[in-house]
This record gives sequence, C-alpha cells and structure tokens, in this order.
Amino acid sequence: MTPRARSVAAAAASVALLTVLARLAGFGRVLAFSQTVGDTCLGTAYTTANQVPNVLFEVVAGGALAGVLVPLLSSRFASGDAADRAAASRTASAALTWSVLALLAVGALTAVLARPVMGLLLREGAVRQCGDSLLHTGTVMLWVFLPQVPLYAVAVVFAGVLQAQQRFTAPAAAPLVSSLVVGGSYLLVGVLVPARVVRGEPGDVPAAAVAVLAGGTTLGVVALALTHVPALRGPVRWRPALRPAPGDGARLRSLALSGLAVLLAQQVVTVAITVASNGVPGAVNRWSYAWALFLLPYAVLAVPVATAVFPRLARAADTGRAELAALLAPAVRTVLLVSSLGAAVLAAVAAPVAVVFVAGRAGSGQTGDLSLALVLFAPALLGYGMVALLTRALYTVGAGRQAATGTVAGWAVVLAGVVVLPLLLPADRVVAALAVAHTLGLSVSGALLLRSAHRAVPGAATGAGRVLAAAVLAGAAAGGAGSAVTTWWRADHVAPAVGQGVLVAAGATLVWLAVARLSAPADLAALAGSARRAVRR
Repeated sequence: MTPRARSVAAAAASVALLTVLARLAGFGRVLAFSQTVGDTCLGTAYTTANQVPNVLFEVVAGGALAGVLVPLLSSRFASGDAADRAAASRTASAALTWSVLALLAVGALTAVLARPVMGLLLREGAVRQCGDSLLHTGTVMLWVFLPQVPLYAVAVVFAGVLQAQQRFTAPAAAPLVSSLVVGGSYLLVGVLVPARVVRGEPGDVPAAAVAVLAGGTTLGVVALALTHVPALRGPVRWRPALRPAPGDGARLRSLALSGLAVLLAQQVVTVAITVASNGVPGAVNRWSYAWALFLLPYAVLAVPVATAVFPRLARAADTGRAELAALLAPAVRTVLLVSSLGAAVLAAVAAPVAVVFVAGRAGSGQTGDLSLALVLFAPALLGYGMVALLTRALYTVGAGRQAATGTVAGWAVVLAGVVVLPLLLPADRVVAALAVAHTLGLSVSGALLLRSAHRAVPGAATGAGRVLAAAVLAGAAAGGAGSAVTTWWRADHVAPAVGQGVLVAAGATLVWLAVARLSAPADLAALAGSARRAVRR
C-alpha cells in the first residue's frame, strides 16, 4: 500500500470510528434523559418544545442545504482553478447568508407566537393531567430553543463545504460533541432535582434546573456549529452574499427541490406524531425512546451496507445494467438479512429495554406501551433498510423520481396511520399505535422501492423473495423465543433488566443464526465472508 493510500485508509478509519462513537453517544444521551428527566410532564414539555426548531430548520432550509452543497461545490474545489474557487466561495456564502436570514425571520416570528404554537402541540389531555404549568414551561423552553434554528444552518453549510473539500473529520465529530454537551446537561439536572420533583408538575421544578435543561440543549447546538469552525480555514472566502455564482442558482434549486417532497412528508409526520402522542403525558418521550432504539440496529447494520456499496454502484452505473445488478442484488439480500437480525434482537429485548428506559429513577413505570411498541416496530427495520439502500441505488441510475415517489408514498401511509390508529386503540397504547403506523408505511416504501429498482435495473431483486422469506422466518423465531423468555422470566427493575437484556439478545442472535443457516445458507455465508473482510481491513 502506498503512503497516500495508507493515509486515505487511516482517515477513513478515523471518520468511521467517530461516526460509531457519535451514534453511541446519541443513544447514551437518550438513555441519560430517560434516567434524569424521563417520560414525565417535564419531559413532555421539553420534547414537544424541542421538536419545533428541528421542524422549522428542515422545512425552511434543510431541503435546500442537506446534501446539496457537496455535489455543487466538489467539482469546483477539485478543478484547482482560481475562478472555480471564487465561484465556490460566492455560492457557499450565498447559501449561508440566505439560510441564516430566513431562519432568523422564522425564529423571530415563532418567538412571538411561542405560546399558541405550544398550545397546538400540547393537547388538552396532557395539559389537564400535568397542570397549566406544562404550557408555561414548554413556552419558556421554546424561547430558549429558538436560537438553535440559525445555528443548524451554520453547521449544515459548513459541513457541506468541508465534505466538498474531502475534509470529513469535523462533520463526523460534531454530533459526538453535541451529544456529550446535551447529555451532560441531562445528568446535571439529575443532580440538581430529586426524582420526586421531576415526576411532579413542571411548575414545581426549580427555574435553575429548567434553565440547565433547556440551555444545555441549545449549548449542544452551539457546540455542533463550533465543531465546524475548520470551514473558516481553507479555500472559501466567506462574505455576505445574496446571489450564488452564475449557473449555481439553478442547480441549487434543482437539487433542493428533488428531495423536498420527502422532507416535507417527514416533517408533517413529525408534527402529527407530536400532537397524537401528547394526549397522554410522557407518551411523546416514550415514542422518542422507541425511535432511538429502532434507529440503533438500522444505523449499525443496514446503513453501513448501503454506504459501502454506494460508490461501487455509482461507478457501475456507467458500465451497464448487468454489472449494476450483480452488485445490487447481493446488497439487497444482505440488507434484508442484517435487518432481520436487528428486528429479532429488538423484539426479543423489548421487555427489559422498556424497564431500563421507563422504570428508572425518573420514569413513569408505564413499560407496557413501550415494550409492545418495540415488538410491533421491529419488522419496519426490513423496509427502512431497503429505503437506505435503494434510494441511493435509484439515484445512481437517474431514477430519482421513482425513489422520491416510493419514499413519499410510505410516509403518506405512516401519516394516515398516525392520525387514525391512536383513535382505535386505548390512550395508554398510543406509542404502539405509532409503531404500527411506521411498520406499515416503511414496509410499503421498501416494497415500492424494490419494485422500482427491479424495473430500473433488471435482476436487482434476484433472490430477494427467497431471502425475505428466510429473514422473516429467522427473525420471527428469534424474536419470538426472546419474547417468550422475557414473559416467563420477568425483570421489573433496571439492574436485573440490563442483565436479562444482554443474555436474551445473545440467545436471540444464536437462534437467528441457526434458523438463517438452515433457510439461507449461501447468503449467510456470503454475509459472514463480507464481515470477515471488513474486520481485516
């Protein structure tokens, strides 16, 4: 290996390590919240208010920034031409200027309307059970959170510029730093406020603790933006600008609009989930736990496969559909298998994990809804894994419209389920209803995208039906075995639940391997070989 190749490999390894650490820190942050703030009235006010800046940023600027600047600026930086570098500076500066100005205006308007906004998101049921201080505390928190909105824009623009220059360390480290800051604020709240106070009305929580909780979260976004400061050192000359470089404006709009439908669908679902879950205090927090637990196996198992195969798919797209199918079909089968393993383990450990998150120091003890939700949510990993892989694959062959259509259709099903299913189930099963909505919608997305991929790349779905059947069989056997064990052997406290979860996860993995070896031996062997090669690298 040449010195340059070794340098590239070392850089890639460090970025991969930072990414893994960031995901673990993010999960740890959610766990820290569950033990210090919990699914309480205070937690309801916090989580509801904290959704607002995220949604505002994504709707106003997220679609115009995320993933747009990198392809736009990469070629200009790579050329080495002074005129191209000047154009890149102007376009990056214009993107930053417009996004910050727009988000400052939206943030100021939201600050004026903060109380009515929180009144819309916090339903009467939650306010009735938590008291009027729920609305007041949520409004105060929203005021503290709103400075996050323009800071997100700074972070995303800087990250795009750094990635376009092949500088990945700061963007990979930023979520890690942010999670550590926010998680630290949660732990400090746990030190400042006794559990009995946290579990009471929000108005009984000392103002200092509320300031630490809300202010620490905004400081986390400050840290996120500051971690991208290396963007200030480099070829970009940052100047206030309202016009991008000639020709870049049209490309910027085209790239932004291509992902706008998916983005808006996701944000509408986010708002609907917040409203639906706020009929019961703490349900919005329990949903956030379920989502974080769902994303963990998705990020660890499915996303690495999709990320690793994407550059090879992009290169093969110019050589012919046969070579592309030869790469994509095994990737589809691999994602189905690893997603099945993640689903099996998630379903198996649902009961002890619910105890850890909801029966701890600041928890409500309402483990049943979260446990059931995780079991019902687990099958969605297969569909979501397909979304991660096949949206990338379809974009490489110029089928972006099909990718967007399949994804938006799935989110539309999720939205319908979020609106309807909570009305059909008891109020204390709202999180389970949301999980079913996501399983239905993400499964629809996965199926539609697989059909589109097969049409765009004949042979892309080769063996997918056989492996899907094996994946469902192995996942159901392993998840069912784990659930049976936790039903027979109950752990009602956090410490025993942790031990039980580890043992049940290991047992479910062994059952899954045994069934997968019988039902899909060749594909399991290929997966094991890929894992061994990845470890050696």
